[in-house]
Amino acid sequence: MVAERLGKNKTKVSGVLVSTADLGNEIDYQNKKQFMGVKQYVINKEMSGDEIIGLIEKFPKVFFALSLDSGKGDILKTKAKAPKSAKPKNKDEAPKPDFCKLITHDENIMKEFVWESDFKEAEIFHDFIIESIVIPESIKNEKDFAIVREKSLRKGKVVRRGKIDDKEINEVVNFEA
Repeated sequence: MVAERLGKNKTKVSGVLVSTADLGNEIDYQNKKQFMGVKQYVINKEMSGDEIIGLIEKFPKVFFALSLDSGKGDILKTKAKAPKSAKPKNKDEAPKPDFCKLITHDENIMKEFVWESDFKEAEIFHDFIIESIVIPESIKNEKDFAIVREKSLRKGKVVRRGKIDDKEINEVVNFEA
């Protein structure tokens, strides 16, 4: 959404693209890190929103951890490492959410993430609890484990908690995706 708002305009984009595929000839990157078959392509350059969207569409299985500013009051900051299970420093303290942060004043973007209406500030955390893996009947006899992993469904719940204008929220939603 931030890239869409940026459109043809350019801004400084930093972060990484994480993939097991070799994208070296496909993208313009500053540096490449590799560990156990996982490649991180470091991006640190000017890009347009259209260029970012083009990459996302071209590589739908690549993890994009990018930070950018639309110039219209939308700032997306994503850490250049995959998120880890949040653990607080002590048991009385909530874990600090620091993997991904979105700052926006665009009501349409806000409504995509916060469905409560009429608020000034929202801080929301999501904990994904995967309870089981569901293998669809159509791939029960598949021998390629990569296909089985990709097409299997994760079943569990999302714990949504946070503060909206100093009012605590806490809900649990079951999911299968």
